[in-house]
Amino acid sequence: MTAAAAPSLTREQSYTVSESVFAIAINASPFLLPLMFQVTFEMSAFQSGLLVLAMFAGNVGMKSMTSRVLRRFGFRNVLLANGIITAALLLACGFLTPQTPKTVIVAVLFLHGLSRSMQGTGITTLAFADIPTLLMGSATSFSAITQQMAMGMGMALGAIALRTSAWMHSRPAGILSVMDFHVAF
Repeated sequence: MTAAAAPSLTREQSYTVSESVFAIAINASPFLLPLMFQVTFEMSAFQSGLLVLAMFAGNVGMKSMTSRVLRRFGFRNVLLANGIITAALLLACGFLTPQTPKTVIVAVLFLHGLSRSMQGTGITTLAFADIPTLLMGSATSFSAITQQMAMGMGMALGAIALRTSAWMHSRPAGILSVMDFHVAF
């Protein structure tokens, strides 16, 4: 990316803000979920991974339907409705407990994967809509960098939320409860 291209890309408000905020919010879940399953649900890493696999199966499963759904219902309608669904499913992850049946956990995670994939694809597509063809290569690089930064920030904010919740409940570092994960989600 040239130094001259970066300022013109950052002027594209839809490009920088919507993609990053969404990515920060949803990228906490691949960090928090396996940790929650292992630490507070007392699952093995393998069992935890199998459950989280449901979310990523939803991500992949949505890819074949995204274009058709966006064409049929339009970007605005899909992103508004799906944004609410994504937020609700992320919140639902915060209400999971060790007593929640595995089938319910798998269903919530699969649906969360479907919705986060739809939202991510829609927002990313819109972010590139305002980019002139001449800047498309630079925009792709810029997008990859901001996505990686947002992933790291999502994990960091998830960790900060966990630690803050434990601190507020007078627990020492490293001792987490289900309530801490509820707060973090």
